[in-house]
Amino acid sequence: MPSIESRLLLVTDRQQTKGRPLLSVLAQALKAGSPAIQLRERDLSAKELLALADEIRHLTGPRGSQLVINDRLDVALSVTGAGVHLRSDSLPVSVVRRLVGADRLLGVSVHSVSEAEQAEADG
Repeated sequence: MPSIESRLLLVTDRQQTKGRPLLSVLAQALKAGSPAIQLRERDLSAKELLALADEIRHLTGPRGSQLVINDRLDVALSVTGAGVHLRSDSLPVSVVRRLVGADRLLGVSVHSVSEAEQAEADG
């Protein structure tokens, strides 16, 4: 199973870019060496999120950076190589691991050591 190659993960929020286009901000972060981006734009429709994920994948791919989609398994499965990050109240980790396979990154939010241990045990 893949793992995050760094402890640093840039999490997107279009509302926090001070008017700059998100893709421009992400390109700068990747140029500066950001190893991974988590696409977390909860207000977008599936179609809009997929389009944005495809654009971001074109930025991350050539740099070898990882792309993780926040809690949208459908979108993550639609983007080549994208991983998925689950909220603590999302689908069970074991179910998602079965669906995404062993080659994609899978993360989950946890709130205790025991939840982290359980998430790891579930895949």
